[in-house]
Amino acid sequence: MINWIIKKIIGSKNQREIRRLQHIVRRINEAEAALEPLSDDALRLKTLEWKDRLSKVEDNQQLAAELEALLPEAFAVVKSGARRLSGRQIIVCDQPLTSQLGEHSCVYYRMSVRRKYDEEYWEKDNNGNQVRKTRTGTDVVSDTKESCPFYVKDETGKLLVVPDGAKFDSLIESVSRFEPATMGGLGGIGFGRFQLTPPMMQGSGRRTLGYHYEEHVLPLNRRVTIMGQVNDKMGQLAMRKADGQKLFISTRSKEEMVGSAQKTAQVMFASAIGSAVIGVVLAIIGAVS
Repeated sequence: MINWIIKKIIGSKNQREIRRLQHIVRRINEAEAALEPLSDDALRLKTLEWKDRLSKVEDNQQLAAELEALLPEAFAVVKSGARRLSGRQIIVCDQPLTSQLGEHSCVYYRMSVRRKYDEEYWEKDNNGNQVRKTRTGTDVVSDTKESCPFYVKDETGKLLVVPDGAKFDSLIESVSRFEPATMGGLGGIGFGRFQLTPPMMQGSGRRTLGYHYEEHVLPLNRRVTIMGQVNDKMGQLAMRKADGQKLFISTRSKEEMVGSAQKTAQVMFASAIGSAVIGVVLAIIGAVS
């Protein structure tokens, strides 16, 4: 009973810790706001200022107090640096991938190969007679995507990005080509690094016309916008998909994405107004009738 009363008055240990951290979070946010007018060079000089300030402290107890006082500003500088990096970064990677079709150096690609075929089938006409017709269709031969960790870099430094589970937007189309089939579609097919011998389809009645190759990549040295969470979950500070969070990677700038979203909203609004007007007109016509 006594413990329950104490918890009600002063809170549990976790609640007291949260209240203590909330005060630190407020100080971090205030410090970050004060950093906004600084240039990138001035932001980098903060580290040198801290080293110079701490080098003058000889007493260990005073050093601990100085470090505690610097904590909010240090967190604020990291947050500000991460925000400044977003939207202006260039992709760099020491061990990039090579896309299968276009053979481009990249950090992500997705490719597909689709077979186009025709086949004969029978259908009854209006007189009930069986008529032979031909139709075309497609099926998937290969559908692959691959990514690798990379860095985004600007004047302030670089940050690791782990793209596993990310959503990619506005990738660069590297290949979109249709190649007619050879040997009646019975031979192997190849494009770039992709090679495949399609299985024999006995009795299918389908005749291969050709293959459509398509590939999209996220190439090196490309400006990119990344929205996600920065954490050190795997022991290294990086942007990665976290639990309950999304990682979004786009070759469009923030301004382009905002403009696109505004246009979409305007179209949807205009469509809604148009539908409402049509509804009112129909209602009036119905009332007059």
